[in-house]
Amino acid sequence: MTSSPSSNMLLLPPSAFQSTLSFNSTSEKEHQTKTVHEQLEQLQVEMGRLRTNNEALKISGRDLLDRAPPLVNLPRHSNIVQETLEDLIQQQATEIDRLRNELEREKSRCLMAINEVEQTLRSKELTWKAQLNEFEIRSAELQKVRKEKLYYEQLLSSQKSLISTDNSNNKLSQQLEQREKENAALNEEMRLLTIRLTSMNDVLTLQEEKLEQKTSNNHEKRQSLLNCWRTKVYDLLMQLKSMELILKNNSSKFSNDVEQLQGKVNELLHENKLLQTQYDERKIHIQYLESKLHQSDSNLTIILDENTSLKQRLRSYEQTEQVIREMIIKHTTNPQYDNLFKTINKTLSIYEQRLNYINKRFLVLQTLFNRQLLSLSTKQNITIAIQTEDEQYIDLTFC
Repeated sequence: MTSSPSSNMLLLPPSAFQSTLSFNSTSEKEHQTKTVHEQLEQLQVEMGRLRTNNEALKISGRDLLDRAPPLVNLPRHSNIVQETLEDLIQQQATEIDRLRNELEREKSRCLMAINEVEQTLRSKELTWKAQLNEFEIRSAELQKVRKEKLYYEQLLSSQKSLISTDNSNNKLSQQLEQREKENAALNEEMRLLTIRLTSMNDVLTLQEEKLEQKTSNNHEKRQSLLNCWRTKVYDLLMQLKSMELILKNNSSKFSNDVEQLQGKVNELLHENKLLQTQYDERKIHIQYLESKLHQSDSNLTIILDENTSLKQRLRSYEQTEQVIREMIIKHTTNPQYDNLFKTINKTLSIYEQRLNYINKRFLVLQTLFNRQLLSLSTKQNITIAIQTEDEQYIDLTFC
C-alpha cells in the first residue's frame, strides 16, 4: 500500500554531474545550465508530489488503523454479500432457464398447433374435393335431367300436335257423318225417283191402253200423240238413267272415300293410342324426374350452404394459420427477440463475470483482512516504520 519515496525519485543523467571544464563552448554551457535548471524545477515538482503522496499515505495509514475493528466483521459481511449474490445469480439463472423452457414449450405448442391446423386443412381439402366431385356428378345429373326435360317438353309439343290431329280426326269423322247423311238423303231421293219412274210407267201404260181402246177417226193425231208421249218418256228415262249412273258413280266414290277415311281414322286412332300410352309413360317419368330434380335442387342448396360455411371456416383457419405463422416468424426472426435473447445472454455472462469478480474480490479482501489482522498485532511497529520512512523521505528531499 505504501510506496517508498526513493522509488518515485527522478534520476539525473550523468551529464548533470560532469565538470564544467569539459565543455568547450559557452553555448554548450548555457544549454547545460538551462537543462540543469529545468531538471531542478522537475525535481522540485517531484518532491512536492512525493510530499503530497507521503501525507496521503499517512492519512491512509491512520484510516486503516481506524478501520481495523470493523474489518473484523468484513468476512462475515462478505460471506453474506457473496451468498446474496450467489442467490441472485441462481435466481437469474433459474429465471432464464424458466424463460427458455417456456419459450421452447411455446414454440413446440405453436408447431403442434400448426401441424394440427395443416392436418385439419388437409382433411378438409380432401372432404371438399370429395364434395366437389359429388357436386360435379350431381351437376352432370342435373344437366341430364334438364336435357330430358327439354326432350319431354318437345314430346309435349308433339302431344299437342297429336291433339291437333285428334281434332282433325274429329273433323273428319264429322265430315264422314255428314257424307253418310248426304248418302242417306241421296238414297232417299233415288227411292223417290224410282217410285216416280214406276208411277210414270204405270201412267203411260194406262194412257196407252186407254188410247188403244178408244177409236177415233183421226188416226194420225193419235199416232203423233203417242210418239210425243214416247219421246217424252224416253227423254225422262234417259235422264233418270243418267241420274242413276251419276248417283252410282258418286256412291262408289263416296264409299271409297269413306273406306279410305275409315282406314285413316283407324290408323290415327291406333297411333293416338300408342302416343297416349307413350305420353302417359313419359308423364310418369317426367313426374319422377321432377321429384328427383326438386330433391337434387334441395340437396344442391344444402351443399352450397355447406360449401359457403366451409369456405368461411377455411378463411378463418387460413387467418389463424397466418396469425400463427406471423407469430412464429416474429418469435424466430424478429430482431427484437433476438436482441432480447442476446441481452439475456449478455446479462448472464455479465453476472458470471461479476460473480467471478466478486469471488476474486472476496479473496483479495480476505487476504487484505488477514494482512490487516497481522498489521493490528504490529501496530506500533507500523507507526515507527512510517515515521522512519518519513524521516528518510525528508532526508531525501534535502539532499
